[in-house]
Amino acid sequence: MTTTCGALLLVLASAAPPSAPSVPSSTAEPSVPSSTAEPSVPSSTAEPSVLSSTAPLDSGFRLRLHGFVQVDGVLFHGSSLDEVDAGSGLPLNETRLLVRRGRLRAEVDDDLPGLRVGAVLELEGNTVASPVLLLQKAFLDASLPTTPGVPPLLRARVGLMKIPYGGELLDEPAERLFAEQALVSRALFPGEHDLGVRLDGAWTFLRASLAAMNGQPTGALAFPTLDPNAAKDVVGRVGVDTDVDIGGAVGAAVHVPLHVRAGVSGLAGSGFHVGQRPTKDSLVWRDQNEDGVAQATELTVIPAEPGEPSSSFARSALGADARLVTAVPALGALLVEGELTLAVNLDRGFAVADPVATGRDQRALGWRVLVTQELSPWLVVGVRYDEYNPDLDALDERAGRVLATDATVATWSVAAALRLPAPARLLVEYAHEDNALGRTAAGVPTSLPADRLLARAEVVF
Repeated sequence: MTTTCGALLLVLASAAPPSAPSVPSSTAEPSVPSSTAEPSVPSSTAEPSVLSSTAPLDSGFRLRLHGFVQVDGVLFHGSSLDEVDAGSGLPLNETRLLVRRGRLRAEVDDDLPGLRVGAVLELEGNTVASPVLLLQKAFLDASLPTTPGVPPLLRARVGLMKIPYGGELLDEPAERLFAEQALVSRALFPGEHDLGVRLDGAWTFLRASLAAMNGQPTGALAFPTLDPNAAKDVVGRVGVDTDVDIGGAVGAAVHVPLHVRAGVSGLAGSGFHVGQRPTKDSLVWRDQNEDGVAQATELTVIPAEPGEPSSSFARSALGADARLVTAVPALGALLVEGELTLAVNLDRGFAVADPVATGRDQRALGWRVLVTQELSPWLVVGVRYDEYNPDLDALDERAGRVLATDATVATWSVAAALRLPAPARLLVEYAHEDNALGRTAAGVPTSLPADRLLARAEVVF
């Protein structure tokens, strides 16, 4: 059997034309600068891909394999404890080494008369909670033919893919300067990917995406990648993605090239409230005097309760994002970016929304701004500030009084990346977080220590 497989591989290797030219594919989201060349400016209709290797099999069929590995060392974490969680049994120590992401992606496509078809399969392994291997992307793709570097006029996908919302979700992890997304993105769209059908359009500088999705992303705390109700979430984004010359626009002699990516996004769908099973009458004995003998005053009857059927609730979101990139003389690319999102009952990854259980809608507001600057071809630095309030109408009970409380989590992040050959990079990031997750001895909300210092080594292949 081994000899037969070896002979077959030898025949295939000799039959494949080694010098065939590489042809861009519509199934591979248009290539952008890799993690060694931040800041990247991906198209708003495409999921940017990292550095890829093309292996043409014949004149029409193409196969590409690429990926990246990110290994983190958490040097300091304010909430780290040498203890285990009483509920899950997982360790509470956060000062450790871990494989944050290791992704391998395969893309195939072929040209048909008037149509390009293909498929994408991407796997991710990590050791965040335990060693796991996850399906990250798996979709079929069809698009109208286009020239290299230009997004197709029309493109359709079905399967597990990126959620077309906002600006931060468009970027791949290996293309971001900061180690992780802002909290607002991780809370509302945990995992970034969902199952559904998506249609993208591009014409000159205009971009548009529309998708119908299950509504339970891969990182959701409840029912990830599943769909507990028949309703689908409709999510989309419209925007622009273009290069302009500021100097030429105002008639100046000096040309100032500027890349602009901006858009507005929206989501409308249905969440799911899990019902309760009916209960029977029960008798509880509390041995108050600890004599081991049941007495009438120590017995409590808990009456039966009828079951509660599961139900759905409406959820929605509206957001806007903008990114500007220009070149600073003697330094390099300067990137300025911002995003704002207002959501209702959409939190699926931080403070999970369930208005049926609370009896009211859970309104959330989040925003972020960041600036990154190339100081040389080998060094990039940046700063980001983000806020996320998972419940604008949050209440807190203190000393028998119900008071309005601020649930905002605010984070300052400072990062620097050193580019190395390969391509590879070394990243260092410090994040300072203010939150209302802790309590003082008097029961007053206070900030829970959550500052962290992280170092990351990354290689893209």
